[in-house]
Amino acid sequence: MAKILIVDDDPDILIVIQRLLETDGHEAVTADSGMKALKLIELDEYDLVISDLRMPSMDGIALLRELKALRPSLPVILVTAYASVETAAESVRLGASDYLFKPFKVKDLLSAVARALGGGKEVPRTATH
Repeated sequence: MAKILIVDDDPDILIVIQRLLETDGHEAVTADSGMKALKLIELDEYDLVISDLRMPSMDGIALLRELKALRPSLPVILVTAYASVETAAESVRLGASDYLFKPFKVKDLLSAVARALGGGKEVPRTATH
């Protein structure tokens, strides 16, 4: 079981991802902004961060930069409905573990989580969106 921080300004997305991760056996903590996520990271240890790319005041790229400065080995998965080649390339350059497009399939999220945590296991194709 991993402790995973989910960062998104959409409360519905936070709830959905939190439930998916908890069902998969992880502990999931949520933050509705990049600033709140940074405060949580300073107070506790996390195994993984999953963050939205577009958020007010601090976007996912800025959060990724801050997280990598604080905890260089912390895996970060970025999720976005507004994907571009530029942001995907920048996120990888900055050290993101993965980059997922919304809406994502459950199996794709869980596979990305497993890879980021070092398990590398594939999620069975029976898991659906």
